[in-house]
Amino acid sequence: MVARKSVGRSRVIDVWRGLTEPSPEVTDPSAQWRAQLLASLGLVTIPVSALVSAVLASSGMVPWWTLAVMPATNAVTYAIARTRHWQWGAWLMPLTAIAIASVEMAHQPLHAILVTLALTIGAMVLRKRDTLLLVGMTLLCFLLTPWWTGIPFDRGDQVLIACAYLGMGLVLGIGLGIREAIENERLDALTKSQARFKGLLEVAFEGLVELRDGCIVALNPGFVEIVGRPESELLGRELAAVLTLEDSVEVADRRASSSTLALVPHRVGTHEASGRRANGELFYVELVSRIQLTKRGPVEYVAVRDITANRQAALQLSIAHRAVALGTLSAGIAHEINNPLSWMMTNLQMAQDELRRGAMGSRRTPEQEGLLHTLDDALQGGRRVMAIVRD
Repeated sequence: MVARKSVGRSRVIDVWRGLTEPSPEVTDPSAQWRAQLLASLGLVTIPVSALVSAVLASSGMVPWWTLAVMPATNAVTYAIARTRHWQWGAWLMPLTAIAIASVEMAHQPLHAILVTLALTIGAMVLRKRDTLLLVGMTLLCFLLTPWWTGIPFDRGDQVLIACAYLGMGLVLGIGLGIREAIENERLDALTKSQARFKGLLEVAFEGLVELRDGCIVALNPGFVEIVGRPESELLGRELAAVLTLEDSVEVADRRASSSTLALVPHRVGTHEASGRRANGELFYVELVSRIQLTKRGPVEYVAVRDITANRQAALQLSIAHRAVALGTLSAGIAHEINNPLSWMMTNLQMAQDELRRGAMGSRRTPEQEGLLHTLDDALQGGRRVMAIVRD
């Protein structure tokens, strides 16, 4: 039950983020969260303002066509907040509310409530300078209200409301100044951290890659050097087109584990892969990856280490081991051959010497001569075998 609630809450948050995500053209971190906040406010105030307008229109306090402006304005504000011109929406919503309050509710209690809400919304999104300008414009609009309504304010009401606006501007100015100071300090720390992290990536010997949907979106010089291809050629390509994993069983496990990305970040084990550089040279790498869930979907970070030299050293060591084993085997075989061969050569030589000295005398028959030639051939063959074994 708890897991289902967590998954449901996560889906609702993902949907809300998708509806309020700022435009990709908005790159400043401060502007990004302000634009997202403005879109959220616009999305929330559309049904709320429509409901309030319906109630006020039914009571006859304000003309319905005037109240219909506010929901339409909130819808336009939400649409503008999703673009790079989100600042116009941040001005449109509070100024429209202040204008309606000044024209149609100048002498009603709802005037103060609506104006306060408008200034609060403006202060939530706008910076300190723009918020103080908005307060000043609101005060000026209030002072000019008798001019287009024809109904003057009481002197006491004028002083009270003017002091209230000035006090509100002072409080907002101090509060927003503190908020912007904290925000600037946080952004400076974030910028320094990113610069330090980027510097570490640029000097790292290992290759580091960021993947989205299996495609390379960022990489460091170490990866370019390992792969042997230019950065412009690698960006946007699939990593599988550059590196070929050698452990196919683990690849299947890796793909199966990717289905759990919506729940928790997943760490994948170490793999070995191979590839070819632009000059056709074969290289081998060892890689480890981590998949992390971000606001814009799962992102995979891959660290790559060149192990080509290790592979070559291992191959040479294997060849050396084979040579040592072959030498040991050859020495054993030579020793085993030399022992019986020496006995055979000694016996053949003794038999030949005895035959030549007297066993056959000075007169030999053709059969005896053939026997001596046979012994000579056997001795020559034995000497050849001894030479081969010695070599």
